[in-house]
Amino acid sequence: MLGAMHFLVWLRDRKAWPSLVFAVVVLGVVGHALVELGFMTARDPEVYGRYMRWSHLFSFLIIAGAVIFMRLYLKAGRWWLAGAIIGLRFVAMLMNFWVFDTNINYIEIRSLEFVTLLGQEVAIAGDADINRWMWMAQATFPLWFLFTVDATITSWRRAEQVEHRGLLVGCGMALVILLGTSQAVLALNGWIKMPMAPSIAFGLMTLAMGYELSRDVLRASQLATSLWASEQRLNLAAAAGSVVLWEWRAGQDSIWASSSGHDFFDLPLDQRLSFEHFKKTLHPEDRDRVISVINQTVAGGGSFSMEYRRLFSDGKVRWLAGSGSAERDPSTGATLLRGVSVDITESYATKESLREQREQLSHALRLATMSQMAASLAHELNQPLAAIVNNANAARRMMAKGSASPEDLVDIFADIAADGQRAGGVIRSIRAMARPEEQERMEISFDNVIADILPLITAEARERRVEVVVEIADTLPRFWGNPVQIQQILLNLTINAMDALDALVATERKVEIRAEAEGVSAIVVSVRDFGSGLPPAGADRIFEPFFTTKANGLGMGLAIVRSLVEAHGGSIGAADADGGGARFQMSLPVTA
Repeated sequence: MLGAMHFLVWLRDRKAWPSLVFAVVVLGVVGHALVELGFMTARDPEVYGRYMRWSHLFSFLIIAGAVIFMRLYLKAGRWWLAGAIIGLRFVAMLMNFWVFDTNINYIEIRSLEFVTLLGQEVAIAGDADINRWMWMAQATFPLWFLFTVDATITSWRRAEQVEHRGLLVGCGMALVILLGTSQAVLALNGWIKMPMAPSIAFGLMTLAMGYELSRDVLRASQLATSLWASEQRLNLAAAAGSVVLWEWRAGQDSIWASSSGHDFFDLPLDQRLSFEHFKKTLHPEDRDRVISVINQTVAGGGSFSMEYRRLFSDGKVRWLAGSGSAERDPSTGATLLRGVSVDITESYATKESLREQREQLSHALRLATMSQMAASLAHELNQPLAAIVNNANAARRMMAKGSASPEDLVDIFADIAADGQRAGGVIRSIRAMARPEEQERMEISFDNVIADILPLITAEARERRVEVVVEIADTLPRFWGNPVQIQQILLNLTINAMDALDALVATERKVEIRAEAEGVSAIVVSVRDFGSGLPPAGADRIFEPFFTTKANGLGMGLAIVRSLVEAHGGSIGAADADGGGARFQMSLPVTA
């Protein structure tokens, strides 16, 4: 029964080799017991010798199986010693069947004797000649004993939870070897009048082996129960948090998901969750990107994290956040993709609402800034328009008098065109700053950004009599962003810098704008004034909302600036500059 049970265990789990070897040992013990019964009930010397011949086949199964079991189950014992035991016993078995007429125990059995055992009359060899080659079979017993002792000690010394296995199985096997071989040798040589019956000792050995294996089966059952309970608790927690755990074996269509997976992926319970279904329900604008990320993860390993949209059967669109990692299945070598998906539709809607509110506030701040600059802009526009009018009147008078030469008219028209372009640049900058922000981001050059905003900065600086110095490093890398938002950042920082100079005389009013590369990953832009520096009592709070040191300030300008910089993946800070004044410096990542 024990052997059959563990053979079934091996059939269910082909890695459970100790169970298969144990079943072979049990087969050997049962076979040995049957042939023992055969020669004990024999009444003819030839039949007695025939049964004893077959006992060596089952002895080989028992001894070889026990040695292999020790190696597999305890992972102890020396390989060369195990090989010597199995090899020597195998040669003895071959000689037993094909070299000797009777068996390897006896050269000839001429008669039998009968003794009483447990009230029954049993046969033993009477007048017989012992085979001197019997030493080959008997030599395996001391080697087997040494192997068992060595494996037991090794297992006991090893710092593992299998120490008790080595003690029980090893000591039980060593005791069996001593009892079984002693009885067999004494009976074979006629020193005791009883039949050879090592199967009794072998039976005790199988009980010890089976007891430990059965404990493993029991532990596996308890572990399975514990895992089932853990899975139920995990499914409950995942469902409560709108989270789905999933696993996909690359190359196969089927996907495993936690209990709430069918609802999460909008699939009836009677349908199988498949990778094809997952792909079909992806939003068309996100499908190629999501599949590409998954394929790259499967091909190159590593992990991924992304947000994407899915279409449900009721026509609704839900936002999901998915993350996972690829690993190799140790049994098959196939790639497994394991991960988690979370429904973030509500949080995404909240984030979008906050973004829209931030943009509305940012737009209002730009309009307020433009309102403050109205006088400067009017002056900036008035100059080129007045120049255009004057040049046009001059050309008309010259033509009326007939004194206008083609060269004079070319120069006048060139001046008119330059003044018109100057006025147009100011108007374009005003329109860009006044309109609501464009959501589109693009690859932009800082040179273009500063060129677009410079007319506004120049107009305000001329009105306030502030010297503005712009230094841009050559070949700055391009970066990814919203041009209008970057312009707003620069304009706010520059206006703040000019505000810090109001108490100084005109000759000391100066603002520096610098831009340079920071390695290959970012560009650094700084705006510096030469005023009194950061407020001593609030230097660490200047980016907080509603904190201001201005009499009529709202305290939102720098807070919005920081928000816009961080929205571009950058960072911003402020510090007192060497030589006086304050420096605001931001870092923006370049295009990947």
